[in-house]
Amino acid sequence: MALFGVDASSQFVNVLNASEAYSEAREVWLGTDNFDDDLKNRFDIVTASGVFLKSHIPSPAMNDCYAALKVGGYFVTAMRAIYWNPGNEEGYREKLDQFVEEGKFKLVTHTQFRRGVEGEVGLFAPCESHMVCYQKIA
Repeated sequence: MALFGVDASSQFVNVLNASEAYSEAREVWLGTDNFDDDLKNRFDIVTASGVFLKSHIPSPAMNDCYAALKVGGYFVTAMRAIYWNPGNEEGYREKLDQFVEEGKFKLVTHTQFRRGVEGEVGLFAPCESHMVCYQKIA
């Protein structure tokens, strides 16, 4: 199996490419309407975790995740409950719900779990989170 990685940091992409863990890694700014055509309809699985945060990756990045998938492919992600809950200003949940309403995705599984480290603060503090898996159907 070949792993393909993307990140907005060219330095991190260089580390990924040097690691030999990935067949290829590329600098890509998701959610900017500049998604490379050669990445569209290419992947069986797209996954992202720990990236859907305030001021980190905008909800339109999910358009690119969707575009990257082959029909029948899976999008798997996890995010903190504060970002998953409806009405959050980042709009991640609304974007995924929109894909379902438009017949582009179907929800395969949704699991709630607790992440974080007891005694830590900020991003590492314990919090409720959600893991979801959607299948591209159109």
